Amino acid sequence: MKVASVVLLCFDEPIVSDLAQRISVIRLHTDAPIILIATKIDDGRRYENVESFAKNEGYDFVYTSCFAGIGVTELFDLAARKGLEFAKSKNFQVGGEKLVTLVPEPKIEALPTNKCGC
Repeated sequence: MKVASVVLLCFDEPIVSDLAQRISVIRLHTDAPIILIATKIDDGRRYENVESFAKNEGYDFVYTSCFAGIGVTELFDLAARKGLEFAKSKNFQVGGEKLVTLVPEPKIEALPTNKCGC
């Protein structure tokens, strides 16, 4: 993990002590943001102990189910945002070239309306 902008730590049967141990190993290699991801939550299961751990330690936590389409889009949006913010804060470069260049969002002007109502 020489250059990481975000780390996704996925699990389906979490044990908080195991997650903490895995995170300590990850931290030996990167200080990138870590997102904890509960997978296979089709049956409605919840992990309050992991939610508390994530909140107390400052990690984002997302419930997902690829089968049911729950949380997947939100996860990738979050990962992209966190990764870009981290890369920008570190000014990541390769061979003198920036890996990330954020540009301002374009302004979208309202389209003129047709007077006939079309």
